[in-house]
Amino acid sequence: MPIFLNFTAGSILPENELASLRYIVQQNQNDTVIIKERYKMDIRYIESVNGFTVNPVCSNHFSIFMARQNTIARNLEQQINNGRSFAQISQDFMLQLSSNIGWKKGAENALKNKIHSHSFVVNPDEFSCDTQFLKCPITLCVPEKGVFVKNALNSNICTLYDKSAFMNLTREHLPHPLSREKIV
Repeated sequence: MPIFLNFTAGSILPENELASLRYIVQQNQNDTVIIKERYKMDIRYIESVNGFTVNPVCSNHFSIFMARQNTIARNLEQQINNGRSFAQISQDFMLQLSSNIGWKKGAENALKNKIHSHSFVVNPDEFSCDTQFLKCPITLCVPEKGVFVKNALNSNICTLYDKSAFMNLTREHLPHPLSREKIV
């Protein structure tokens, strides 16, 4: 089903018409917009980036008509995308995606650095408690190199863990062995 618009290169569509056009395109991916009975445009909604792409359907290959049709398509694309081109939306999406990946990697590295900086050589003679209280809940042995870890995020009580065993938990993204909370 074609959609007819009275739209020129300098036209600005009212917001209610833009909202209707967005809705129609999101629901019907095979529609063609016909502008002023002369120009045809394909409009597609790309859900993954939450943006619309507008491409002219060229029936006339005279450069003056193609240039005008491209100008109309760019203008409509910017309006339907709230003032941004589809290329800008895609670029922002890719930047956000890469920064989220980088942020997660940075958080993992920060956690590993924290474990390394708080680990120590365990000497049972230096503790005033029995060795049974120094056993790691993962390995069930007194660790050679250990790290104290809170029993839960809001806990004031810590347990001694084998550094290597706890590093494996974080590497595998497994939950805390006692509280089952995400390790942060």
